[in-house]
Amino acid sequence: MLIQRDGRILEARYDLQRYRWQTVVIARNIALGVLAALLLIYSSGRLAQTAALLFLLMSAWGQGAPIGATGEATALFTLVWCIGQSLCFPVITILGQRIVYGELSRLQLSWPWSLSVIGPVLYMNYTGQGLPHELPWLLYSFLVMIPTPIVGWMIHRHYHLAPPIRRKQIQWMFAAALLTLIFTVLAVIFDTLSGDTNHQAFLFVAIIGFVVLPVAFVLAIFKVDIIPIDRAVVTTATYAIIAVGLALTLEFLIEPLAGAASTHLGMSESAGQTALIVGIALGAPVLKKRLEPIVSRSLSSYESGAEKGS
Repeated sequence: MLIQRDGRILEARYDLQRYRWQTVVIARNIALGVLAALLLIYSSGRLAQTAALLFLLMSAWGQGAPIGATGEATALFTLVWCIGQSLCFPVITILGQRIVYGELSRLQLSWPWSLSVIGPVLYMNYTGQGLPHELPWLLYSFLVMIPTPIVGWMIHRHYHLAPPIRRKQIQWMFAAALLTLIFTVLAVIFDTLSGDTNHQAFLFVAIIGFVVLPVAFVLAIFKVDIIPIDRAVVTTATYAIIAVGLALTLEFLIEPLAGAASTHLGMSESAGQTALIVGIALGAPVLKKRLEPIVSRSLSSYESGAEKGS
């Protein structure tokens, strides 16, 4: 790369890595398409139709970074991705409402489409047009988080009013969301600790982890009693707490603890860091054994309150 500055030409070199994930993206999109087809062929009702539409939209916006062989291809991929996100997030919110409420009013069907602004904001982030630099990305990061607390609030307010079958469907969604969170947190931890060129592979596994949600939707509609879902919720919630705690430990404590270990024990800082990580990993089963009864009691008391409320 040649950079001209103040009449001088500076030379800089950057090593570019090959973008290797096309096969994984295609496999992920095929899986989402198959799940959508299963819902459309073997199920009926608005819930199944909305879920199938969501899976198709997820395959559209989940293609990965908008990279193309030419400038025109990159522009087309970027446009498709942004349009997909404009449609996907409103449908996510509508699907959450359908699981909680069943039938929806015109207002409940209409207001989620205000989230379609996500697409134009993301487009401005990629193209640099419209809003000032970095503001589109901050705005996008805020907007994509909106459906999660809204759907969580709806579930908390109306869970006790839902019939038993719909409560189990909600539990399926909750367990799948927690499992996706675990995938994502572990991917971030791996990326933080890994210094080799293959660390992006595990990050992409986190994206594959989002197929867990569509699979949970399909099972919740077809085979809601295939496993004891209440037990699965307890297990995934416990592991999610451990994963988030591990991530926070690595973020705020691992470096000072590794430094202290190297100072007092005479080992290198990298060796101290490795020893601490191994110790945390070995202690995870013990922590799970201690946490699981607490999580189980908390969820059981919430379920009991829902039963009384209904």
